[in-house]
Amino acid sequence: MAAGVNLGGRPGVPTGVTTRRVHTGEVLGRRLHRPTLAEIGRQLPPRVVAARARSSLVVIADHPRQVARLRIDQSPWATSRVVPIIGGSEPERHERLAGLGDIGVVVDARGSTGPAQLRTFERSFFHVGRTGVWVMLRAAWLPGRREPAVRLARRLQDRRSDGGLARRWREHARSATSVLVTPRLVAVGQGTRYLLQLRDQEALDLLPVREAGLRVTEVARLEGGTVDAHGLMHEYGGSPEPHVPPVLVFPAHHERRYQGPVHLARTSLAFHGRSVLPESFRWHLTPRPSVAGLVGAGEHFGRLARRQPVETLPGSYFSFVYNNPGHFGHLMTEAVAKLWGWDAAKAEDPSLKILCRVHPRKK
Repeated sequence: MAAGVNLGGRPGVPTGVTTRRVHTGEVLGRRLHRPTLAEIGRQLPPRVVAARARSSLVVIADHPRQVARLRIDQSPWATSRVVPIIGGSEPERHERLAGLGDIGVVVDARGSTGPAQLRTFERSFFHVGRTGVWVMLRAAWLPGRREPAVRLARRLQDRRSDGGLARRWREHARSATSVLVTPRLVAVGQGTRYLLQLRDQEALDLLPVREAGLRVTEVARLEGGTVDAHGLMHEYGGSPEPHVPPVLVFPAHHERRYQGPVHLARTSLAFHGRSVLPESFRWHLTPRPSVAGLVGAGEHFGRLARRQPVETLPGSYFSFVYNNPGHFGHLMTEAVAKLWGWDAAKAEDPSLKILCRVHPRKK
């Protein structure tokens, strides 16, 4: 019988060909069951679940339904601190995460493992505390579908591929302790403590919520303004490059008092807990501030290049620490500029002493 002839079957279907109703989800791909938080927890390292009482669980979602599907109230995190972050831009997510204490687990419940999840993971993975985990849910398996987060995770699984990773992923690869890829999720463990590089305008707002062991208050403020340099400078010989502008603009200055242990490295690096204090940076207004002793990780983070200091110096001190101690140029441009706040700081705490560092070769 001709292939195009139909005998009592559906029009256009050749005789002898088996047909069945196919759901749209089966044509496009197999839709996966979204895991609950209890199911996710069974795939995480036991120490992560055990630490839930002292760390935060963050859920990133596009709408509240994605949070509800996790059934958090039926999981070991039912009584933990849960922070849903619904919608918003990447800078807004960073701001929310920066205001939290220790983060144990982040679940990106948007369920796509696409570019959006990858961008968030790139910018915010370093918010996760040491031994924490970042989880990304997968929505469906699609033949030939490109899942950027899955592809990256598989490369992170193979440490030998680190040299082939783009520079922006090398800190992620260095700090990843475990990588799990299943049909329903991707999970990357964090093995390094990263410090958030606080900006000058963030210290008073973020430190009280990030660092319970450090109290910060503003002692004095010098409003921004300009300095008229006309007649204050004379040049001899060849014209210097670059020229000093006739009018110098300076930003607002803040004199802050930190009550609690502050760790000082061999440079101007000063930090507490998981936060680098703004006074650490020589150029604190640059888009990516840096300081010797801190290895940069992304736009906002760094890890200690050396071990944490162990010597304790009791008392109250006015930081006169700067990079390259003993160098006249650094002394004049970095340290002397701090003295505007000395009088107010001394009046606040009469026991205050100046803290400075001598050059290592002059000890």
